[in-house]
Amino acid sequence: WQAFLEMPIGDLIEGMGEERATRVVEEMAADEAADLLSELEEEKAETILDGMEAERSEEVRELLAHEEDTAGALMTTDFIALKTGYSVDQTIAVLRQEAREAENIYYLYVLDDLGHLVGVVTLRSLIVSSPERRLADLMNTRVISVTTGEDKSAAAELFAKYRFRALPVVDDSGVMKGIITIDDVLADVAPELNR
Repeated sequence: WQAFLEMPIGDLIEGMGEERATRVVEEMAADEAADLLSELEEEKAETILDGMEAERSEEVRELLAHEEDTAGALMTTDFIALKTGYSVDQTIAVLRQEAREAENIYYLYVLDDLGHLVGVVTLRSLIVSSPERRLADLMNTRVISVTTGEDKSAAAELFAKYRFRALPVVDDSGVMKGIITIDDVLADVAPELNR
């Protein structure tokens, strides 16, 4: 029984039937699913991806496309995106609906209509603000981020320097693609801490 508990999840997934493996992977966070699928035989991974719900499969495929040691490979796409015109009340309503799916909601990312990252609002500042205030008035526009192609060590350095809980990841045009959480960095940099 102990050997079963210590077995890597990739080995467990390899041994499962396709339908069951697909259901298990589909329930994982997108970044964790991508990490797992990258360890599987290509044919098994592709079968699982093909069996997944289309939107979720596309999310995981996008993460798999990033080179291994980049910020894009470390990020998750499970974040909450908000618009500058949202009021505090509207934002709280969105959080109530979407917070269960998000990896981290301490920071709220504000995007323009084209998906460019234009600001960040902390959960604390949202809670202490009046209900009618707009995010455009609350957000900090000096956002520190990394690009998908940057080396993951750049992200680790930003976490160490600024003590972030999460860091936004953008493409070369400034369009937000995901976030890296402190847990992701710790799991990558010091995997023995996770045991």
